[in-house]
Amino acid sequence: MRKIAMTLLVFVMIVAGSSSAFAATAMEPDSSSNPNIFYAPNDYFTGTISSYSDTDYFRWTNDTGSAKTYWVYLYNLDDPSLDYWIYSVSASGSSPGSFSQYFDQMGRECWTVYVPANSVLNVEVRASDPSKVNPTSRYEIVLRSVPPAP
Repeated sequence: MRKIAMTLLVFVMIVAGSSSAFAATAMEPDSSSNPNIFYAPNDYFTGTISSYSDTDYFRWTNDTGSAKTYWVYLYNLDDPSLDYWIYSVSASGSSPGSFSQYFDQMGRECWTVYVPANSVLNVEVRASDPSKVNPTSRYEIVLRSVPPAP
């Protein structure tokens, strides 16, 4: 019995310590000073937009020691017609990053982001249209190490 309990405990610790294994639910309320944190490439969050004035904030710190290029991919899981969008992409640090929209389609959008070493990537998600908000409709945002298919 003790062996089973110990095996289960080890499994739970491995799963809990693996931030990239599962989607996290975006915390609410969040803010620019208290954002949702990507810990590694391919981490992702599932979130909702509660109203047109709601903004969800995400951050990744490039502590890898070298500049990195990733893709920030947003897509509406439940209702692509709501067309939530990446409102802002920026980086703070000693040298500027660069950002360009990779593609923008109804219900999905992707940005290429170049983040210098020791810089912080900041991303904001909002509704694109005040008449197209459903507080129960989910979106997913991913910090990808490879680009998604447009």
